[in-house]
Parts: sequence; C-alpha cells; structure tokens
Amino acid sequence: MKKVLISAVFFLTFLFGASDVYLEDAPRQLNQLVLWISIIIISVLILAWVQLDAKERQFRNPKWLNVGVLAFSLIFVPIYLYRSRPPGQKLRALVGFVLALLGYIGFGYAGSIAAYQYLA
Repeated sequence: MKKVLISAVFFLTFLFGASDVYLEDAPRQLNQLVLWISIIIISVLILAWVQLDAKERQFRNPKWLNVGVLAFSLIFVPIYLYRSRPPGQKLRALVGFVLALLGYIGFGYAGSIAAYQYLA
C-alpha cells in the first residue's frame, strides 16, 4: 500500500505539473485554487504514507510530528525518518527521501514539459 501511495504522489505531481501549463492563461484565482488543492492532496497522501510506515514499524508518532508532516512535509518527513529508523538505517532512509524528492520534482517538471509539447 505504501508503494501505491508513493506512485499516486508521483502521478498526481505529473498531472499538477501539466495543469500548471494548461492553466497558464486562466484567471489567477483558478491557478491558486489548483495549487492549493494539489498541496492538500499531496500532503494528505504523504501523511498517509507516514502513518502506514509508522504502523508497520510499530513506531508511535507524537501528534506534533503528524501535524508537522501534514503542514511541512519537507521538514518533518526527514525528522520522522530519522526518529523511526534504528541505528544503521537512518542515513539510508534520508538518502531515500532525497531521491524521492528529486523524483517528485522530476515528475512535476515532466508533466509541464509534456503539456507544453502537447500544446505546441
């Protein structure tokens, strides 16, 4: 299920990257609405991944960490990964996060490029 959530994040990031190009000439309010919807959806999917991972590892997340993951994933997911992994696995988890972040950026960029090519 965790792989499904990560795949959904990447797929939606691709779509949101494409929608950014499609909505380039749309009213600013529509662009902002799509941006906020994308932030909320991606944040909820990331929080769901963290919850599943914590349950799998029998790690009890403090409420502040869950709120942090939902609001500021870029900061709090690495904190979660560091706290939830045993010694010897912390660096691997953090490197995996950086690679996932690069993939996230890449999928958004690929969606933008695909939409731009389609519209050209």
